[in-house]
Amino acid sequence: EYNVEPNMHAVANGTSWQMSARMIVCCPSDPDRVMAVNNMECFITLDGGKRWHNGHSSMAAEKSPTGLVLWKNNGLVVTTAWHYYFDPHDAKRQYIAYTDVGLALSSDGGKTFAWWPGKGQPPWTNTVYELAFDPDVPGKMWGAFSTLHDIPNANAVLGRHASKGPGGVAVSTDYGETWKKAEGLPESATTSIIVDPTSPKGRRTLYATVWDHGLFVSRDDGVTWAKSSEGIGTEDNQWVYRVQRHKDGTLFCSVTGKPERGTSKFLADGVGIYRSKDGAKTW
Repeated sequence: EYNVEPNMHAVANGTSWQMSARMIVCCPSDPDRVMAVNNMECFITLDGGKRWHNGHSSMAAEKSPTGLVLWKNNGLVVTTAWHYYFDPHDAKRQYIAYTDVGLALSSDGGKTFAWWPGKGQPPWTNTVYELAFDPDVPGKMWGAFSTLHDIPNANAVLGRHASKGPGGVAVSTDYGETWKKAEGLPESATTSIIVDPTSPKGRRTLYATVWDHGLFVSRDDGVTWAKSSEGIGTEDNQWVYRVQRHKDGTLFCSVTGKPERGTSKFLADGVGIYRSKDGAKTW
């Protein structure tokens, strides 16, 4: 029997999962009060385990304007938050780019959040590394996604878990509720994406870093992509991580450290910050 109160994962994806408990503690004055915690969730029972409710978030009474279930977070949702965004067209719309649980959406100034619905998610739902917003089109944004989390932290870099995994870029036109995969990129973790706000509406120039493959550019709103990282890193190290654009148009791209095969010694060449002043044609 399913005796756990619905949580954000169960409602958003139509299924639930619980990790093994890391700790279970019983109230000294009331043995029916028990708390169980794992790596990212907290469950509490008041009746000796017959029913459990969430100690990390609670379902709000209202729903979002589009019918999404909303949640109130009490601060115990524990996982990496790569970015917290305010929508440039509506400050009440806010977004959290997470590891493990994907994208959280708020339309009420952060009072409540919804998780992107399962039917509208991109093919890679574990991690949202970065979002880029169209400066003139409300609701339109691009995202850098991956099934591989923790880049460029030690878990990925030092081989504590896989250092390769699928990912890519997707576009949303409804404030992040549904996404469409962009074609033409390597199927690899994509860790950064930015938009050139001076490029023409409908044909935006986008830059994305694809882990282990290099930097890619689209000059048609993300419809087609081309590699444009000549001079970045080395043949042995294409662990490009992030791209940023200065207001004067200068681009900066970072390459993180990579251990030599079978050792913990890092390759000396390729690591660093690279600069381009011609739209990624040269670095």
